[in-house]
Amino acid sequence: MKRILPLLIMITLPLDAQTGDVPDKVGPKEESHTLRLTARALTEDNKPLENADVHVAIENFNDFKDGSNDISGKTDKDGIFSAEGVGRPVATIVAEHEGFYPSTKRYGNWDKFEEARKTGKYIPWDPVIDLTLRKIGKPIPMLVWLGNEINRNASPDPGREVGYDMFVHDWVAPHGKGKVSDLLITLQVQPGDESIRKVKGEIRFGNKDDGLIPVMEFSAPESLLKYPRSAPEEGYELKDVHLFFPIGVNRDQAEQKEPLGYMFRIRTRKQEPSGKVVSAYYGKIVAPVGYTENANPFVVFSFPRKDNRNIFDPYVEFSYYLNPTANDRNLEYDQRTNLAPEADKGVTYPP
Repeated sequence: MKRILPLLIMITLPLDAQTGDVPDKVGPKEESHTLRLTARALTEDNKPLENADVHVAIENFNDFKDGSNDISGKTDKDGIFSAEGVGRPVATIVAEHEGFYPSTKRYGNWDKFEEARKTGKYIPWDPVIDLTLRKIGKPIPMLVWLGNEINRNASPDPGREVGYDMFVHDWVAPHGKGKVSDLLITLQVQPGDESIRKVKGEIRFGNKDDGLIPVMEFSAPESLLKYPRSAPEEGYELKDVHLFFPIGVNRDQAEQKEPLGYMFRIRTRKQEPSGKVVSAYYGKIVAPVGYTENANPFVVFSFPRKDNRNIFDPYVEFSYYLNPTANDRNLEYDQRTNLAPEADKGVTYPP
């Protein structure tokens, strides 16, 4: 079979089917049977996408050094491509097409394993896995900062409100290089156990006409482009966000779900008395990589100071894309054109 694993990005995604206990290994090799599934490539308006390239990697640690039994092909006029191979009842499916963003889904189902032992085939046999491919629109250069160890922001004055400049990606003077308080952030460590300190935070806007629009669900979570392509002109009614740490609830199990991200508007100027927006800047705040807990995309936490392990500082971490052109509501990022001064221009970020 053709080896295509270098084309696959093995990322951790929720399984499409409920998984049970993984059976133990049997004998010198892990027990494996035949898995058949069908990938269906669809456009955003739910139409079949013909000639999409589909790659299916069925987990198999018995017969392949890289751990995958790989099958590739193209979809037919109905957007269909079927794959069959021996391995675990777990697979990663990738669909690609020129002019579209790729989509990736992870499938797994250990249910009815006893039936597979009898028949040699996993149940359900030949499930249909839909993958929505979103069209590439007009990607643009943007200012992008993804939260990580470098981009963690320790509060310069815990317990007090401090301005944060989103264009400069820093606290406002005298705490940093920022000049405009786009965000007003308050972070405070709460008394608690020595091993972990609770943190409370509040984020609000310095301009009354600025605000957020929560993104509660993705229309195509499997797509590389998960967030809206453009920001609406109005609707930024959320003016403040209250934050807490620690959070230990899986988002799927939470009664009240936190947003998966936000669209934001800052530095808004309106015409009086009509209230029409004259000038504003738009962007998106995205969930951290590996986002599983029901935590807000503005993640707060605490770290001990280096000079005194008994004193903890509150931090906030958030990832955002900012369109630097006034009144341009396009939020589709050109993946290799990060305008942030310190950005590695060769790094590819999601759009």
